[in-house]
Amino acid sequence: MISAQDDSPKQRIDRVRKEFAAAIEEHMAEALAALPLEYFETVSEQAQVPQLKALLAAQICDSGQEVTIRQQIGSDRLSVIVVSRQNYAGYLAKIIGRLPAEGELLAARVFSSTDKQFVIDTFEFGLQPKLTQMRPLADSELDLSSKIASIVKTSESQARAYIQGCRPGNVSLLSAQEAAENLRVLLTRDHPNRIDVIWEAKVGRNVEGAGARVQRARVVVFAGNSTTREVFTRAAEFFAMQKIDIESAICESICLEDDNHLATLTFQVCMEQPAFELEPERLGGGCDPNFDTDILRAQLLHFLRVDHEVVAYREAIQSNLIDHLDGLRNAELCCAFAKLIHQLFQLPDSLERITHRLVRHRQVTAQLLSKFSSRFCQTSEKSESQVASVKFDSINDPVDRKVFQHFLDLVNGIDRCNLNLPTRRVLAMRIPGQLLQHSAGEQPYSVFFVAGAAFDGFHVRFRDVARGGLRIVKTSNQEHYLFESARAYDEVYRLAFAQQLKNKDIAEGGAKALIVMKPGLHPNRAGQDFLDGIFDLLVEKKRVLPNDCGNGAEEYLYFGPDENVSNELIDWVTKHAFKRNYPFPNSIISSKPSIGISHKEFGVTSEGVIVFLHQALLECGINPNRPFTVKLTGGPDGDVAGNAIRFLIRDYAPHVKIVGKS
Repeated sequence: MISAQDDSPKQRIDRVRKEFAAAIEEHMAEALAALPLEYFETVSEQAQVPQLKALLAAQICDSGQEVTIRQQIGSDRLSVIVVSRQNYAGYLAKIIGRLPAEGELLAARVFSSTDKQFVIDTFEFGLQPKLTQMRPLADSELDLSSKIASIVKTSESQARAYIQGCRPGNVSLLSAQEAAENLRVLLTRDHPNRIDVIWEAKVGRNVEGAGARVQRARVVVFAGNSTTREVFTRAAEFFAMQKIDIESAICESICLEDDNHLATLTFQVCMEQPAFELEPERLGGGCDPNFDTDILRAQLLHFLRVDHEVVAYREAIQSNLIDHLDGLRNAELCCAFAKLIHQLFQLPDSLERITHRLVRHRQVTAQLLSKFSSRFCQTSEKSESQVASVKFDSINDPVDRKVFQHFLDLVNGIDRCNLNLPTRRVLAMRIPGQLLQHSAGEQPYSVFFVAGAAFDGFHVRFRDVARGGLRIVKTSNQEHYLFESARAYDEVYRLAFAQQLKNKDIAEGGAKALIVMKPGLHPNRAGQDFLDGIFDLLVEKKRVLPNDCGNGAEEYLYFGPDENVSNELIDWVTKHAFKRNYPFPNSIISSKPSIGISHKEFGVTSEGVIVFLHQALLECGINPNRPFTVKLTGGPDGDVAGNAIRFLIRDYAPHVKIVGKS
């Protein structure tokens, strides 16, 4: 017998080739059998080749590592393919966090093998297509559009427009009923930032050998004015936290009228038991929270609407607020109250430190949050006894006790909140001025606070009838955002008080609204959601008043444009006021481009400033026609400074020179 050591090099090569070929044949057969049918229906043969090569490499090496393939598609598209033998709940969220930062995420296709042994995920980056670049429809798609139109009872042109706005191949995965349900949601959208979720449960079954109930579901998410990457990341985080396994996912950006794009995600998921409390009592109760689709749908909607800081991991508590405070709603409320305590009562602590104080005494925090929720739950009884039962005996630190006293004052005193509105996009509250009587300066009439996804906003007024501008502050990075947000209330208070002094001789008092955005958010989106939260408190009075007070007076607010408020946003506010049945929609905001005098176009405020400047120079004995210097604080982003520069050039040319900026 000849040993392997006596083999010639050629014999060794032949033997390795045969072993390798046998391994390829074996693993290829296993992989092809385990891939879902949707993979072969949606991925072209040309694209399958490199993906299956990467999968075979990982299979043959018998390693758990992942293989990433980057392919340039033309000059403006990038494809990133991730093939991995790792497959667990939360793995997709991990992959998304490592995707390239450049370009928009146009589409994604995620496939898990039927035996849960590997995943093949494809992501495409580039520029969004324009409406004029829409593709012609195939015969099968035209036939599908007819069926969809019949089910939804709409025109075939609308059904064709929906299919045409989707990526080729994606609609073919849907039944006519599923596609019709998608279109039905799109036709009922009434807000540009609206998020909709379809959650369709499939037939449940038992896991072999485990005896546990499992449910499969089709979950579709539609999100307006959101990037596909943003919504995909948040949805993947939700499924990971709930320990819901994603079996497949199709992600795309549907092109709608006026070149608006709607992030659209379709997931096929498999779940056993949610990882955190779903609060079924809020949605009627009497059902199994594990598999009640209404509860799961509502929880996903809520998760997608809240700011990421509500669900983010915190080093200080080695957890996130959802786990630490037993629910998403408590986490959202805790973040909101921490911000209010930090800003309204001028405490020296940072926001992070105040949040840590609330979490450290989480039993007292839970009692206060429960009391607040019960005050605004329309089905609960009056609960003054619960207020008396909140004790601070376990809190020894004097600063902690001060923080919790302010917390209790807010819980008892906030007189409007949209907490239990099922359609809310933000968390909005009204704080009466009496709660702020101990703060520095004159007591305001009322303060509105709105906490949204990637922004916070305040509205302050000093009379029941008061007008002032809406200012939107853009930030360039996280540090800039933290700086601006920490002083937001102080700034808007001072601006509103200055307006109050300016308006001392007229019927309208002074007011101001200020929104601070996180980096990357569009001002129109922040303004729309902020004002929608305000409308919740103004027009949904019966559902936002606490159950321990009377009917509440009618209330009207009056805004004007300020920094980063576009004509498009001004027009939208007026139209949306009509939709929300606000009693005086045309008066909600001034300077409408198509009606009256546009402050932005004519620079009304700036004109007054320049006239005042001219007169002040004369009073000071300075000849305005001789050289003098002017310093503008705040820069030309706002209408006042921008138009003031224009008027200075108009009135004092050729002597005007801009010598620097900082």
